[in-house]
Amino acid sequence: TGLESEGIMATGGGRQSGVRYADYALGYFLRESRKQPWFEDTVFVVVADHGARVYGKAEIPLETYEIPLMIYSPKHVAPRQIDTLMTQIDIAPTVLGLLGLPYEAPFFGVDVLHETTNHTRVALFSHNHDVAILRDNELEVFGLGKTGETLGYDPASKTLTPREDDVALRQLGIAYFQTAAELFETRRYR
Repeated sequence: TGLESEGIMATGGGRQSGVRYADYALGYFLRESRKQPWFEDTVFVVVADHGARVYGKAEIPLETYEIPLMIYSPKHVAPRQIDTLMTQIDIAPTVLGLLGLPYEAPFFGVDVLHETTNHTRVALFSHNHDVAILRDNELEVFGLGKTGETLGYDPASKTLTPREDDVALRQLGIAYFQTAAELFETRRYR
């Protein structure tokens, strides 16, 4: 059939076939959307909720948290690639910034396309029973029983190695996670 010529198997195709089908379906959706009167003034946001294999190992596998994000609106957004550290918490502020809408919200993220400050970006993670914060290739992991450790991350080799405690990064991580928990528990995260 037509899909099999694209390398998409009806059964037994595994992950590769699934990825090819997702690519095909997204292309089909955008081609069909282009025919609609609302297409030119629509911003499409396509993002994965996780990468492959975000489970397993005791240590946080940072490379599996790398996910694609596409913001597509040919009339309003010029094609480009953003290589700065960005996480899912940055999507809402970025889209609102593209739309030019003013907003007040307790977002931890920033509009990465219009950010004017030159501060160091952070990424927050949750894996198994641990949470972590990453800044400047340094990872602070918070485990059960109030345990914690500082690890250096080498993106080239995708390895983590123990480092001397980074008290400032630990305090920043605690502030993020405690604030988020408090906002959620008191129903103030709106």
